[in-house]
Amino acid sequence: MRGKLAMGGLILGAAWGAYRRLHKPTSLEGSYADAQTKILIVGGGFGGLAAARGLARMLHGTQDVGVALVDHRIYTTFWPMVPSIIPSNAEVRHVAHSLRRILRPLGVEYFQDEVARVDFEARRVKTGERDFPYDYLVLAPGSRTTFFGTPGVEENAMDIKGLRDALRVRNHVIDCLEEAEHLGDRAPDDLLSFVVVGGADRRGGSGRHARPDLRRARG
Repeated sequence: MRGKLAMGGLILGAAWGAYRRLHKPTSLEGSYADAQTKILIVGGGFGGLAAARGLARMLHGTQDVGVALVDHRIYTTFWPMVPSIIPSNAEVRHVAHSLRRILRPLGVEYFQDEVARVDFEARRVKTGERDFPYDYLVLAPGSRTTFFGTPGVEENAMDIKGLRDALRVRNHVIDCLEEAEHLGDRAPDDLLSFVVVGGADRRGGSGRHARPDLRRARG
């Protein structure tokens, strides 16, 4: 029985390896600066990286098309795991991944820069110091947090929009715990009171119905 299970595992492993090799994109050969056709991706999140992988797979190693990605951060963030940084259930290396390391095997060039504006008529993306010409543009810059008009949230809450925000919240919680330990019985009740605004229930819905008033909350 064990021999059959081991053989089955080897077959499944070989099949999975073959599937990955067949579906692994061929690295693009064209240089973005010299390519006849330039495709520029703005944003290194889920959308931008999905576009980069899809283009590499579709173009299949061509030299006529150059693809580049611009983002002001050198890493991409796996957003679903960001809140896990706060209780230390996840390590930073599991949440943040190097954009250059992801894009290099695809043949997609990476530029660390912050986009200031897009000149659609001239087909150029402008940053502080450089201009990026393009023939095709993919805009995937991400999103901004909305507070749904919940009183006091925007003014007092610590937004968990990224890795740095999660670390900031984590350090704030640790500071509160340390202060409470130091003060003992003299610690005020609200020192260890934390309010979470937003989230999802077990059915996958948003937490927009939970609308606490944080106008008296401490930052």
